[in-house]
Amino acid sequence: KPDWPKLLLLSLFGITINIIFFFLGLEKAPSINAAIIASSGPIILIAASVLLLHEHPSRKMIFGAMISLLGVLIIIGRPLLENGFDFSSVEGNVFFLLATVAAVGHTICFKQMDEKYSVLVLTFWSFIIGSLSFFPFFAHELYTSGIPSLDIRGWTGLAFGIILSSTLAYMLWAWSLKRIPASETGLFSYIDPVIATVIAIPLLGEVITPLFVIGTFFVFAGIFYSEGRIHYHPIHKLRAFR
Repeated sequence: KPDWPKLLLLSLFGITINIIFFFLGLEKAPSINAAIIASSGPIILIAASVLLLHEHPSRKMIFGAMISLLGVLIIIGRPLLENGFDFSSVEGNVFFLLATVAAVGHTICFKQMDEKYSVLVLTFWSFIIGSLSFFPFFAHELYTSGIPSLDIRGWTGLAFGIILSSTLAYMLWAWSLKRIPASETGLFSYIDPVIATVIAIPLLGEVITPLFVIGTFFVFAGIFYSEGRIHYHPIHKLRAFR
């Protein structure tokens, strides 16, 4: 019972606020803006982990985060140079920023509870509380728009979202947070634009450009530099929990 307020904040930050503002941002701003703003997440996370969790990230980790950030900016900078920046999407950019801050809040709240509860317990209650918080919005949209008609693409998207990008992704994220400092987990989010581009190649016909190769190099170089102990992490951790 004493941890219910923390659990409520964990659910609201990680599920309700993050998801709502991310999709509101997608309605009002180009999706490329989301990648730009979300790239500030690890920097915010490092600062929050110092202030709230009293972690002490090294200069090496901070410098590695900056290297990876440079790689992300290189990858997403090419479309910006080609299409320009839409200054009319300020409202959407604010929503993206709120979603990023909420994701950081979710990580901080989890780190304050991970020693007392298992990953399954925290993930389960996060989704229960998050679902309840979405219900009023769902009821309103159902009342105003009616029941949506979905084809195979819609049902496939729902299955992907429920099983992979929600349940499995949140559980793996929580599992990692129990084993490494919060300030380190943010570094791995820099891999997102790399993976997104690789997936987009077969689905959207995009091609790998020299800028993408250079940016990818900086992303992984920053992670490797900040970690600096591939022989220990994560193989050592996996051996300990087999």
